[in-house]
Amino acid sequence: MTKKVVVESFELDHEAVVAPYIRKAGDREIPGGGRVCKYDLRFTQPNTEPHMPIETAHSIEHILAFTLREFSDDIIGVSPMGCLTGMYVITTGVIDTPEKMKDIVIPGLGRLLEFDAVPGAESAKSCGTYLLHDLEGAKQRARAFLAKESELLDVYGHGLAE
Repeated sequence: MTKKVVVESFELDHEAVVAPYIRKAGDREIPGGGRVCKYDLRFTQPNTEPHMPIETAHSIEHILAFTLREFSDDIIGVSPMGCLTGMYVITTGVIDTPEKMKDIVIPGLGRLLEFDAVPGAESAKSCGTYLLHDLEGAKQRARAFLAKESELLDVYGHGLAE
């Protein structure tokens, strides 16, 4: 018998969401105890806006991996979405609401604007494609995200937090 597989992100109506936003995309118990949560930080509108250039997404990934950990010890990982419209952030179950994630993302993106270089992109030793970065593009995306701070929890643009 084949196990029924559900991939949460494939169930999301990408035509109904309104980027930018912060969305809790998963919450799971870990075998042996504890919880992990997955967040969808959407920077661009799926299927209508141009996706982020890979260099921009790569720089956002590096910088958020660094800055979010300045604001919380509960960050497990940051990864770009394959569609290049946003980032996934994996956390411990302590960060269990979009509001808590927002409280970390806003200052983390604020710190991104202060960087003069992408951390971890100094050499081939520290990054698998260390020349594939765009700090200015990352700053541009961060500014656009931060400009919508009051709307970030309204995933579907209805004027209500989800």
